[in-house]
Amino acid sequence: MNTRSGLFAVAVGALTALGLACGGAESVDELPPEPPENEVNFPALVQGVVNGWTINTSEEFPPIGCGAGSLINQMRCVGGNCDDVGAYCASAGATFSDTYWTSYFSEEGTNYRTCSAGWWMTGLVCRGAHCDDISIQCTQVTNRGTGSCRWADRQFSEEFPNTYSLPSGWYARGLACTGGLCDNLRVYECQLL
Repeated sequence: MNTRSGLFAVAVGALTALGLACGGAESVDELPPEPPENEVNFPALVQGVVNGWTINTSEEFPPIGCGAGSLINQMRCVGGNCDDVGAYCASAGATFSDTYWTSYFSEEGTNYRTCSAGWWMTGLVCRGAHCDDISIQCTQVTNRGTGSCRWADRQFSEEFPNTYSLPSGWYARGLACTGGLCDNLRVYECQLL
């Protein structure tokens, strides 16, 4: 094992031991997440939009994300196979602490990632043709609690409603995809208390 791989394995083990690794199963519909991929190049932390739409991102563009205190309550995509993805960041009065990026996911294998308990989705980055592989940014909220959580009752893509709006008071805590090149997206949503 080279030094880089060894340090990565130690870091992943420490995060897991602290309960900070993504994907804590919160409903019977969820499966445990896959372990992070080796040698994943996680993007720099995102400082982003506080109240409004982000620019769209894809594999050729930088990560998108919400600024301090804002959480994602709408998402959209345009272009073939949901190539370009954007998010609406709404001011939620949240106090942020630490941030991490999940491992990438696609329709092959485990096709979703969710943020750990107390952590909320605040950003997104893509790699691969048409945003085929997705990693989400999870940020710890220290001043608010979490109510009920569920997978959204519908998917969104460029072919049919290309925007998904979460119910009032609900925000994204994860994302899943189906279809070739991660074409159809579904939000894991929770009430912010």
